[in-house]
Amino acid sequence: MLHVLKLPNLPKSSRTLLQTPRETTIAKMGNGHYWHNGLEKGIVNLLPKIDSATNLELSFNIDGLPIYNSTKMEFWPILCLINNMRNLHPFVVGIYCGTTKPPSVQGFLTPFVEEIKPLLKNGIFINGIKCSLKVRCFICDTPARSFAKGKDTKV
Repeated sequence: MLHVLKLPNLPKSSRTLLQTPRETTIAKMGNGHYWHNGLEKGIVNLLPKIDSATNLELSFNIDGLPIYNSTKMEFWPILCLINNMRNLHPFVVGIYCGTTKPPSVQGFLTPFVEEIKPLLKNGIFINGIKCSLKVRCFICDTPARSFAKGKDTKV
């Protein structure tokens, strides 16, 4: 369809138009796989144009949810919402998919923690403008909260 329109400023491929990455790194983790999209990448994609320095308040959600009723496959996403910016939707920081919950909270959260620590300390640059980050809260139901705290529970 894009090729048929033949507009000079329009890409010929939907992958180019949507900026779909050519490669995605998915890590094996226990009985499943983990994909880390990235906190910084998510924020930069959500806020491509910002005109002044600002403090970004972030809320995170971790929860396990079944993919289908007929299978044992489940997702464990890490979601982020920028609280103090209006009309923004949550975005995915990372997702674990497997037949059980992630095998260890350390393995599940390590990519997230390794990325967020320097961002909290140094901030993030969007179009050359420095924005500071602050974690407002983590929102989890009881089983996910127990898992995130490292308690061994049945989920």
